[in-house]
Amino acid sequence: MRCSPSRLPSFHRGPYPILKHLGVIGLTVTLYLIGTGLSMKTLREVGARPFLQGVLLWLFVAVGSLSLLLRGWIHL
Repeated sequence: MRCSPSRLPSFHRGPYPILKHLGVIGLTVTLYLIGTGLSMKTLREVGARPFLQGVLLWLFVAVGSLSLLLRGWIHL
């Protein structure tokens, strides 16, 4: 059985990869805010500093976990 080429446009070129990445970031932030019960009003009341601390902590844990995975200290 032979597969025919797709008639759909290629989404691997042009602005599509960037738009996809921005969409994933937006969805991730939205789901995070929904999951934690935070609203934009709450974020404004608390201020930027605790939010920035949380983001930095998340980045530290993510980079550390990835580093341990790549070095073989953690196995999935």
